[in-house]
Amino acid sequence: MSDRLDLTALQELQEIMEEDFTLLIETFINDARERYADIEKAVGDWQRLRRAAHAFKGSSSNIGARRLAKLCQRLELYCIESQEPHGVAEQVAAIETEMHAVSEALNARYLSSATKT
Repeated sequence: MSDRLDLTALQELQEIMEEDFTLLIETFINDARERYADIEKAVGDWQRLRRAAHAFKGSSSNIGARRLAKLCQRLELYCIESQEPHGVAEQVAAIETEMHAVSEALNARYLSSATKT
């Protein structure tokens, strides 16, 4: 298990989803961009930002993107507990960076080989 991706969870998903697993990965990558955009748009509205972070946490966790899920959880809790504007930008930037890293890792591991065959 890597810090970024839970490879055991992904293997289990691959076994369950069979031929639809590639579609699941593609859907997550596309959905991640939309969920991140929701987070960006919600900055300044604590309830909306909390909901957007919560939703992204759930989809990240489901796909085994552990670090991304933890970053989203941290932002979600920040919205509930702190609500200090100065800390939001760094957290949102960390989520964006990790989202790109996860997307690249999933693409390299699961999609690149599918397009080579």
